[in-house]
Amino acid sequence: MLSEFFPEQRAQLDAMVTQAGLSRMYGGIHYRFDIEAGQMLGRSVAHFAIAADRAGHSVLNADIDEDYGDDEGDDDGNNPIVARANLNVRLRGVGHGFIRFRQPADAFFTVFLDTRVRGLAANTDYQLQRATDALVDDNCTGINWLTLGRLSVPLVIHTDAQGKGAALFSRDLTSAVGGQFDIHFRVIDAVSKAIVLESGCYQFKVSQ
Repeated sequence: MLSEFFPEQRAQLDAMVTQAGLSRMYGGIHYRFDIEAGQMLGRSVAHFAIAADRAGHSVLNADIDEDYGDDEGDDDGNNPIVARANLNVRLRGVGHGFIRFRQPADAFFTVFLDTRVRGLAANTDYQLQRATDALVDDNCTGINWLTLGRLSVPLVIHTDAQGKGAALFSRDLTSAVGGQFDIHFRVIDAVSKAIVLESGCYQFKVSQ
């Protein structure tokens, strides 16, 4: 993370990371694979924090009182069958919600889903899921529902006393650059698994 703010010292900072890891290996504290995994995790967390900060959102707490207006649009209705790296997703059902789906223009293949919901049951936990299919035709038939989290860490949307909630989800992409697919979303009750919100069909394209 420091190298993002002090790029001219990136080489020195990277060398310090390597030296710190080797010292713990030579000291008999950790195995090499532990050190490598820890460094990978640290870089992923730093990337997540920096990208969230650039987007203007706290990594720890999303502002649930901030709502997205109509100017955000809806890429299902406004731009049908146009695959893109950034999507504006509307959620409808028992209440309503919005997802700002973004893939930052950097060397990492991570997408961020800034999710806001309103009009749901108070003080309740909800999960965000997505399903995909490879045929880009604006007809989402995928049923491979995946419960999203903060990278590999489980995450829920917890509503307040007014039934409002927010969470910043993220996921590392596995598709190659240029890959395209239909994608749709739903919000479910974390306990009963009942579907409370659903989206239309969107088209996503993996970018570099």
